[in-house]
Amino acid sequence: MISTTIPSLIITRLRTLAVASLSVVSLTGVKARGVVLGVISVGIATLVRVATYFRTLSVVGVSVATLIKGFFRTLSATEVSVVSLTRITGKLLSVVATSIVSLSLSRTFFRVFSVVSKIIARLRFPTFWTFQKKHKTDWTFQSKHKTDWTWEDKS
Repeated sequence: MISTTIPSLIITRLRTLAVASLSVVSLTGVKARGVVLGVISVGIATLVRVATYFRTLSVVGVSVATLIKGFFRTLSATEVSVVSLTRITGKLLSVVATSIVSLSLSRTFFRVFSVVSKIIARLRFPTFWTFQKKHKTDWTFQSKHKTDWTWEDKS
């Protein structure tokens, strides 16, 4: 019964780790090497747990378990560096996204500011606009006699 339980436990752990590693890879964009490291580290972690379950190991077994634990610590340090790299990449991507959003907001702000400044300019200088309205008849007079001007320009 024990001989069938241990391999099934190891296989279950490896399958769970492989699925988890693939989902992490699909989320973070880490290459297949990260998946392999994840599967190996889960397998070693499973072996370490099996070794801790069975305390009746010989001296050779204990030294092998210590060697496996040291190897697992090295792999976990590698995984931590990969995780920190993905965190840094995520922070950089969030900074880029924030700058893009702020740029689009600044363009929108510039458009709104230009419209508001035009409105303020009209309200601030009413004499200029009233001057244009008062002398509109002169402009229409000039546009009516435009043919005379073109005749003068040609000669």
